[in-house]
Amino acid sequence: MSKRAPKVTANLSPAELLQLRGVVELLLAAAAFVVYAGTLAFGFVYDDRAQVLDNRLITSWSYVPGYFTHHVWALLDPRVAPNYYRPIFLLWLKLNYSFFMLAPAAWHFANIGLHIVATLQVFWLGQRLLKHRNAAAIAALLFAVHPVHVESVAWLSGVTDPLMCVMMLGATLAFLRWQQTRALASYVAALIFAALAFLSKEPAIVLPVLIFISAWAALSSDKKLSFTERRALLPFFVLACAYLALRQHILQGFSHNMANGTVREMVLTWPAVIVFYLRQLFLPYELSLFHGFPWVESPLSMRFIVPLLVIATAVVAAILAVRASRDRRALVAALAWLTLPLAPMMYLRVYMEGELVHDRYTYVASVGVVFVLVAIAQMLLAKLPEDVRFSRARAVAIAFAAVFAILTFYNQGDWASDLLLFTHALKVAPESNVAMLNLGTIYAEKGDPEDLQIAMQMFQKVVVRSPANAAAYFNLGRAEYQLQDYKSAEKNVFRAVQLDAKYAPWWMHLAGIELRLGKFTEAEGAAREAIKLTPDEPGFHAALGAVLLGAQRTTEAEQEFHRELQLHPDNQTARQGLTALAAMQAGIAPTAPLSAQPARK
Repeated sequence: MSKRAPKVTANLSPAELLQLRGVVELLLAAAAFVVYAGTLAFGFVYDDRAQVLDNRLITSWSYVPGYFTHHVWALLDPRVAPNYYRPIFLLWLKLNYSFFMLAPAAWHFANIGLHIVATLQVFWLGQRLLKHRNAAAIAALLFAVHPVHVESVAWLSGVTDPLMCVMMLGATLAFLRWQQTRALASYVAALIFAALAFLSKEPAIVLPVLIFISAWAALSSDKKLSFTERRALLPFFVLACAYLALRQHILQGFSHNMANGTVREMVLTWPAVIVFYLRQLFLPYELSLFHGFPWVESPLSMRFIVPLLVIATAVVAAILAVRASRDRRALVAALAWLTLPLAPMMYLRVYMEGELVHDRYTYVASVGVVFVLVAIAQMLLAKLPEDVRFSRARAVAIAFAAVFAILTFYNQGDWASDLLLFTHALKVAPESNVAMLNLGTIYAEKGDPEDLQIAMQMFQKVVVRSPANAAAYFNLGRAEYQLQDYKSAEKNVFRAVQLDAKYAPWWMHLAGIELRLGKFTEAEGAAREAIKLTPDEPGFHAALGAVLLGAQRTTEAEQEFHRELQLHPDNQTARQGLTALAAMQAGIAPTAPLSAQPARK
C-alpha cells in the first residue's frame, strides 16, 4: 500500500496557512512569550519577599492542608485583615517552589506559561462567541500583548488573576463543550474548573453568570437554552453558594474593612474607579503598582460628576452598538466578560488606603475588552467583501498589537527590581505612603550613611502626613538602629508597637535595641511578646536566649537555645549561644556578643 503524500504548504496564502490546525495557537503562544521574555531576567520584588522568599509555608507539603483552612496571610503577617481566601494561589506557589526552588527565571517562565494558556483559551472561546476563526485569533493576539497585563505577568505575586482567569475560561470552555457534545467528562471538568476558580480569587464568584451568558451567546440567534442546559447551570450557582459559605466560615465574616472610607464615599467613588478601569483597558498609557486613588467625598465633586457622565455615555454607546450589531449575542457576551469581573472589585472598603485600584484587577475583564473591540470591528467591516474585510482587519489588528506590544515592553521594565518599581510608583502616585515606605526601605537596605539619610527623610515625611502609620515609625527606627542611634531607634520602634502590637518581628527588633542599650528587663519583655505572637518563628527562642545570656541568666538562656534547636535544628545563633555558654562555664570570655534579633531570611 502506498503512503499518502504529504500536504504541500509552500504555496499556501497567509490566510490559508492560518487555517491549518495548530498554526494560530503556535503564533499566539509565540507572541505571548516574546512580549514577556524579558521578565525571565527579573528577580523577586515587593510581596514576593513575604510570599516566596520568606514563606516557610511553601517549603513543605505538610503545610498544604492549612492552605484550605486559613486566609492567605494568616501565618505570614497577622496584621493583614482576613479578606483573602485563596488556597489555589498558595498551592501554585508550593508547586513552583517544589519544581524551581528559588530560581526566579523559572518562576517567571511559569507565569508566562500561565498567560500563554489564558491566551489560547481566549482564542478558543472567541471562536464560539464571535463565530469566526480569524476574529477570534485577532482578539487573542490583542489579549496576549495587552499592556494592562504587565503587573499580573511580570510580578510573581500578581499571578492570582491569570490563575483565576485560566480556571474561569477552562470552566466556560468545558461547559460549552458539554453543550455541544453532552459528554459527561466535559461537564465534570467544567465543575472542577469552577471550583478551582472560586478557590483562586474572589471575583470568580461571577463565573456562573458568565457561563450562562456564554452558553446563550454560543447558540445561533434563533435558538434558546434548552431546559436541560438551564438545569445543568444550576450546580454552578449551588457551588458558588457553597464557596461563599466556606469562605465566610474560614474568614469569620464576609469582609473586614481596611480603608477609612464610609459606604457613602465608596458609592461616590465608584464612577471614578469604573472610568479608571475603562481607561486602563482601552487606553493603557499609565501603568503602575500604585495609583494613589483618593476617595470621592461629595456628589458635587468633578471627580464624581465627570466620570458619571463618561459612564452614561459609554452605556448609551453600548446599547446602540448592541442594537446595530448583526450578532447581538456576541456583543452582549463580550460586554458581560468586560463588566461582570469588575463588579466584585467595587467593594472598595476591603482595600488598604491608597490602594483602591490596581492594574492587575483588569486581567479577566480584558477578555471582554478584546472581544468588544473585535465585535465592533466586525460590525463596521460587515459590508465589505470577504477578502477586503480580512486584509483590513489584519492591518488594523497588527497596528493595535504593535502599539500594545511596545507599551508592554516599555512598562514591564519597572518590574525588574524593587528600586525601579517603587521609584516609578512614586512618580505616578507621589502621595502614596506605601510606595514611599517601600522605596525608603530599599535605600535603607543599602546600608551606607548617605542612603540611610535618604531613607529616613522618606520615613519622616510619611510620619508627618500620617502620624498613625506604624510602619513609618518602625522603618525610621530601624534606619536609626543601622546608624547606631539606639536611643532614637528605641523611641520610634516602641511607638510602632504601640500603634500595632500584633506584628512579632517588630517586638523582636525592639528587644535587640533594648539589649544594645543594656536594658535586659525591657529586652526580655519585648522578646517574650514576640514569642507569644508567633511561638515557633525561626530564631525567636534563640534571640530570647541571647537576651537572657546577656543578663547572665545562663540556665534560662540554655533552655531557650535548646528550645530553638528543637524547633529549628539548623539555627546557628542557638548553636553559637550554647558554645558561648560552654565557654563561660569554662571561664573563657565569649569572643562576640549575640544579637537578640534573628537573622533575616
